[in-house]
Amino acid sequence: MDNRLRSTTILALAVGFWALAGQFIVNRIIFFYVANSEYAAASIIALHLTGFWLGATLSRRYMPALSSLLAATFGLTAIAELLTWRFGVIVLGLPATVATAVLFGVGLAGLSGAIVVRLMHVTDPGRSQQVLIADTAGSVVGAIAGGFWFLPTLGIQASFLVLLGIQSVMWLTNTLTPPWSRQAMLPAVTISLVVLGLLMLPVATSITSRVLAVEGMPVEAKHGQSDQILYSERSPFGLVSVIQSGENRQLNIDGRALCITGPQWSNRLAVDPSAWAVGEWPARRAGQASDAHLANIGLGCGMTMAAMLENALPDATLDVIEINPAILTAQQLFDDALPRNQSDPRVRLLARDGFRHFAEYAGPRYDVVAIDVAWMQNMNATHLFSWEMYRNIRRHLKPEGILGVWIEESTPFSPTSVIIFRTLKDVFPNVVADVTKGAIVMYASPSKTDLVNDLDALSATATDWLEDASALAPVNKIDDLAMNRTKFVVWGDSTWERLRDKYAALRRAAWTDE
Repeated sequence: MDNRLRSTTILALAVGFWALAGQFIVNRIIFFYVANSEYAAASIIALHLTGFWLGATLSRRYMPALSSLLAATFGLTAIAELLTWRFGVIVLGLPATVATAVLFGVGLAGLSGAIVVRLMHVTDPGRSQQVLIADTAGSVVGAIAGGFWFLPTLGIQASFLVLLGIQSVMWLTNTLTPPWSRQAMLPAVTISLVVLGLLMLPVATSITSRVLAVEGMPVEAKHGQSDQILYSERSPFGLVSVIQSGENRQLNIDGRALCITGPQWSNRLAVDPSAWAVGEWPARRAGQASDAHLANIGLGCGMTMAAMLENALPDATLDVIEINPAILTAQQLFDDALPRNQSDPRVRLLARDGFRHFAEYAGPRYDVVAIDVAWMQNMNATHLFSWEMYRNIRRHLKPEGILGVWIEESTPFSPTSVIIFRTLKDVFPNVVADVTKGAIVMYASPSKTDLVNDLDALSATATDWLEDASALAPVNKIDDLAMNRTKFVVWGDSTWERLRDKYAALRRAAWTDE
């Protein structure tokens, strides 16, 4: 292999590497909204292939200089670091930053496609396939490095700097190779050093003191002078933080609100009534035995745990199952809003996945199980709302036991609500929906047939309608996550709309009567 072919092959390898590694880094921002594994994978593949195709097509037509393409790649990556990591959320806000990240993902892939076409053009026709082979090999290594090393180990900022370092080396090396003028070497070196130096500087103190960062990316600025960051800890499932804003205290993961306590709630406690009800209602009706055994999946702010402890007898036991170890620490900052907490002797904390717990469980049957998990379509939680999960829970639930499920929906006739009701109904013969707490709470039991008797008329009506509305809905199984398909697709027809409107009218009438 001659020197020219060797240098071309190395450059093609590097281009493939930073194209895919960069796609993972840029898509990390997009994943704040696209949190599911299938959507994340589709985003990376679609953006990369779209950009690569556009860049390759335009490069064949206009034949830009290779040195210009490398300089543009370096510049675009540097700007992406600034706008999607350093200042994007603070200056543009998260939605605009996500949109910008999409553009950068397509742009980076486009420049990579253009470079590959140019390299094939300057290579002997009989050896041009070597460029494609090298680019593909670099892409494989870049995808593995981006997904398994850069983001989990280095974080976003360091990952950007690694890519910029590789790009600058390739750019500078190219300026030394005829026919490009060596006079371009000095400005290229100067620009590279200045940009890398500036990007290695931390964000100004006046900004970092007001910001929570995830993997080095600012995701949340304080909203007022009185706001305080009480807790911030990186975990395997995102940055866990607790924010005090006036009288409200909020638990976040990656800057997204998981739960909140404060005076905005009208009940006797400063907690979300739906999160409280998913533990209180079943514990009152099935957890009153002297040796009751209860389980709470998803700790959060501790509202469901506190409700179950408040309504269970002193000699009951409660297994609290939480996959995120940082939540176990952060939750203690909400104890002053709750009548019961982790220190209750009835509590056994289990830092593990709820699905695995019920798949492997070999202890005494439970009287009550409550699932209080937000972000139902998130890749870390979606399996907790599956047919297989409910089947495992039923195996370990007493015949008169009750399962409570918190649904992250405001209407019982949303696609997600209907699918979850249908899935529960496929496992449990008795399922009801409480629609009075602001979010939907569903209860299920293997043999307790009087669940509906304890609900108000509005919830009883909603349950009857859900029985009919869910008859043709899909079951949410792990190998066919029907629930996830509703996140970005507007699923429904006039039948669903009539049900929704009819229920809304009934609810308005009930409020008028009150």
